[in-house]
Amino acid sequence: MALWTGIGLICGCLEQGDYLWELLGLTVVVLAAFCLRFRNGIDGRESVDAVGDSLLAYVYVPVLFGCFVFRLIFLPDTGGEVPGAWLLLLMIAAAKFTDMGAYITGSLIGKNKMAPHLSPAKTWEGFFGALCFAQLAAWSVWALAGDTLAWIPPVHVAVLALLLGLVAVAGDLAESVLKRSLEVKDSGNLMPGIGGVLDLIDSLCFAAPVTYFYLLATGLV
Repeated sequence: MALWTGIGLICGCLEQGDYLWELLGLTVVVLAAFCLRFRNGIDGRESVDAVGDSLLAYVYVPVLFGCFVFRLIFLPDTGGEVPGAWLLLLMIAAAKFTDMGAYITGSLIGKNKMAPHLSPAKTWEGFFGALCFAQLAAWSVWALAGDTLAWIPPVHVAVLALLLGLVAVAGDLAESVLKRSLEVKDSGNLMPGIGGVLDLIDSLCFAAPVTYFYLLATGLV
């Protein structure tokens, strides 16, 4: 059932001309990942994991972040050069204020651990603080944008901010899963002190596609 559903979605995307380049990239990555394993012998589960790692590397940042940030820039289609600049700012602000709110609230009053097996420092107090900060950021950007974001009704601003707060926390935890699985403290050394570049965009990798599909699902774009 899941297989036929997936095939149906892909055929629908191709028919509409949407996501064609993303599907092409996904196809190339899968084929290349398998072909690169041809030169090595079968090494148990590691052979399959190598293919999966290549696929995850392509989907995680290039698709979830790059693809959907690019699409948000051009929403709504009003003919301007970057009509979605304020929309993109709203998404980024809500996601990053979520990170900020979790850290500030958790540091001040955090006592109850939320997911100690993934990230020992995160607390439920920080989680609810993060959701409040996401609302603050989204409403602030929406108000500053004036008529530019007037096409998003207030009720959708509130719902979108809630969703962005939730998925931003999930995105941060997702990176914790990766780092703990690889037994590393930081995702890179390019930007010391903040955990690496991936730590800056982990929440955005989840927030960008959720913003895009929410706007599509509600008929706002």
